Amino acid sequence: MRRLMITLLTLSFCLSAAPSSAKEKERQWQTGKVLDTNRNSVYAGEIGSANGTSTTSGNTTYGNANGSSTAMYKVYETYMIEAGGYVYVCQERLKWKWSKPAQLTVNGPVQFAIEKDNLFIKSEDGSEHETKIIKKVAKRQESPAEGTQPQKGKTVPASSTDSTQGAATKGIVTVNSSPDGADIYADGSFVGNASAVLKLSEGKHNIRVSLTGYKDWSRDISVLAGSEVKLVATLDKLN
Repeated sequence: MRRLMITLLTLSFCLSAAPSSAKEKERQWQTGKVLDTNRNSVYAGEIGSANGTSTTSGNTTYGNANGSSTAMYKVYETYMIEAGGYVYVCQERLKWKWSKPAQLTVNGPVQFAIEKDNLFIKSEDGSEHETKIIKKVAKRQESPAEGTQPQKGKTVPASSTDSTQGAATKGIVTVNSSPDGADIYADGSFVGNASAVLKLSEGKHNIRVSLTGYKDWSRDISVLAGSEVKLVATLDKLN
């Protein structure tokens, strides 16, 4: 009996001294800015049912059948978060009809934590959402206007690149997509989501539009100074 009591006390001490495995890992939260949110659906096949009747006369069987099918889609919420010189594009799978995405305000602050390929978001309602990072884009540095030198230690605002002379050598390219909200790349660099208005320098450029679950759309265009070009990218679903 005495030996049993000693064993139980030792076990109790070990359990109380060990850290709780159920305790949530402390995350390294940081603050970023919400650039955009977007929901899209990816075709995932069909489910259906069928029924019928049959009769047999001699060696011949006669019958009829009918049924129905329903298309199934995977629903994703895509978030674009800017922080520390990068833009993180991440997706959350909404598995159930009652699943809700994170409540965020576009152009507002957001708390998030990165763990390997996952990005955790704190919703404005206090809930935590786990997403998968599908893209990490370094922000492009705005170059100063030609013939000007930025002062040491100071950042040249983007507006300074659009001098009267510089604006005259650029053209406007408006890009829309169907479905809306696709990623837009100009000459291989991510520039935003459709619909978007781009100011491009005079010359040849490549515009590529991409969306998860769809084939990429690409066009080579020539931009003239002061011109306006409108592009509509109609995306085809992947088989």
